[in-house]
Amino acid sequence: DDHMMTSEDDHMMTSEDDHDAELVHEVHEVLEEAEEGHMTNAEALEEIAHLLEDHAHEDGHDDHGDEDAHDHGVFDPHVWLDPVLAQRQVETIRDGLVKADPDNAAAYMANAESYLHELEDLHDQYVTTLADCRHDTIVTFHSAFAYLVERYDLQVESLTGLDGTDAISPTDIITLTNFINDNDLDYILTEFGVDQRNFEVLAEETNTTVLTLSPVEGISQEDVDSGATYISKMLENLDVLKTALACN
Repeated sequence: DDHMMTSEDDHMMTSEDDHDAELVHEVHEVLEEAEEGHMTNAEALEEIAHLLEDHAHEDGHDDHGDEDAHDHGVFDPHVWLDPVLAQRQVETIRDGLVKADPDNAAAYMANAESYLHELEDLHDQYVTTLADCRHDTIVTFHSAFAYLVERYDLQVESLTGLDGTDAISPTDIITLTNFINDNDLDYILTEFGVDQRNFEVLAEETNTTVLTLSPVEGISQEDVDSGATYISKMLENLDVLKTALACN
């Protein structure tokens, strides 16, 4: 019996080792995709977080089945637009990689520590820049910025929903036009890669200027060629917010 238990334990350890190795391989593939410009850094962070979450569930032998399959409501995935929550993502990724690949734990810890300092500095710049602004409200193309505005005590109104694919009606345009005028806004914030016609109508109706605020989930070829990063895109966003909110 003791021999059988030892064999089963060895088999379980081997299976876990194989599973960890598979996770490390998948994470490296995601990182390579990001380095080659096939996905943004934010998308890579989100994908790695999902891989680690799936890995943790499998390790936990989650057999709850339909018991936990009830609807939790609409999930807003745009956590990376809050630099503080982005730090939590980095910590989750660090901890998952250390667990899956302990031989390289020191490198994962050092890289994470360095990047966490960069993200904390980014957060500090947002706090300082947005501390004294004439406006506290922005209008965006789609509802990607809820975490960001909550972090920095702002308000947001958007033309479309979380995935930016909602049908836009004349009523939506009228409602948002009234909102812009009522709040005396000078700028409205579109994003790369979307149909600009509705925002052009809004700008004409409200005498506002259209700026681009990136949800950091799709970037231009120019960004890829210039080596744009999550940090650089978020700093560009901060400049846009400074203008749109009339910050001192």
